[in-house]
Amino acid sequence: MFEGKDIICVSLDDWDENHASVKHLMTRFASKNRILYVENQLSIAHLFRSSKIATKLMKKYKSTWLGRNAQQVQDSIYVYSPEPMSSFSLISSSVHKLSQGKLLESLRKQIEYLGFSNPILWVYSPYSSGIPKNLNECLSIYHCTNDYSNSNIPSMMKRLRKITEDELTRKSDIIFASADHLMQTRGEINKNVYMFPSAVDYDHFVKATDSTATVPEVITDIPKPRICYVGTIDQALDIDLMTNLSLSLPNCSFVIMGIMRRDRPDFHKLIKQPNVFFLGKIEYELVPSFLKGVDICLIPYVVNEFTRSVSPLKLYEYMAAGKPVISTPLPEVKKYSDAILISHDLNSFLKHIDFCLNNQINKILDKANEVVQQHTWDARVDGMSRIISNFLSNKF
Repeated sequence: MFEGKDIICVSLDDWDENHASVKHLMTRFASKNRILYVENQLSIAHLFRSSKIATKLMKKYKSTWLGRNAQQVQDSIYVYSPEPMSSFSLISSSVHKLSQGKLLESLRKQIEYLGFSNPILWVYSPYSSGIPKNLNECLSIYHCTNDYSNSNIPSMMKRLRKITEDELTRKSDIIFASADHLMQTRGEINKNVYMFPSAVDYDHFVKATDSTATVPEVITDIPKPRICYVGTIDQALDIDLMTNLSLSLPNCSFVIMGIMRRDRPDFHKLIKQPNVFFLGKIEYELVPSFLKGVDICLIPYVVNEFTRSVSPLKLYEYMAAGKPVISTPLPEVKKYSDAILISHDLNSFLKHIDFCLNNQINKILDKANEVVQQHTWDARVDGMSRIISNFLSNKF
């Protein structure tokens, strides 16, 4: 790993919201570098989306926007929450430029406050096209983890997002992409694109296979067999499929763990089923002990233009936890069809669940364990570090 660098990471996730890929990477790079982690910049419109988001915004307002600087959260990691932008920044290019200018001004103040010099700029937000080449950075990276052109947002927002993401892609020195389709679309604009799918903290999730580990009571109180989904409840989750599975298998318990990104009435209908147990967000440190107590893990995503570019973190975490995985045929998941089970419809899901519950599946689990050990976050950091170091050595 390179060392002694300052890294400014402009994220789409809040530091304490969940253990997303950006947090895995920045935590590891912080062992030898300093990190300024810039949390997701929300808009005023988010105040009206839900009471939960409004409460979060007000908490941020009190703790950060009233003139406070970045806060140290652990060794070498400082978190900064930018003040919200105008809602028109998401649809108007002129207002967006003004917002980017204001964000740049606040970031320059944080750079001065922390004493950062010639930082590496690492951007996740597709709206952040105004930041590269403006912070005296030695290197700019756009880390593309979603096909934002096919996300479920209004058309006016989608048009501006495409403009800003394409500009960000052109201005960045290096592009990291998490899926083949993203490699293709970003590679049409910038040839310096490299593939890095999601990965796993193997040592953490393999704890689920420890025979001496204790399963939490909240899990043991749920009747077996237990079929599990861990992850965000958002546009990717096929709630109709989950509902039909729970109705078709009344003697199975469906355990759902995760946060809800957007309010979905169909999800509330799902969790009213008597054999569906919604546990909400589980702290990252506890997830392996919860997984130890389940029998099967699901990736029940819709298959569409958006999810064709999804590289699910949970795929690798499930495999490391030693659990059989059943997934819809996502392009990035089908690559591992020899280590998991791919289901194209409700009937094939039902057949695969029955197969996992009533047969010896050690061969599949052994293959999954073999595969997943090649996809650790430490390996991803090593690969990214080589590319970054090569670029810097050729530049200077």
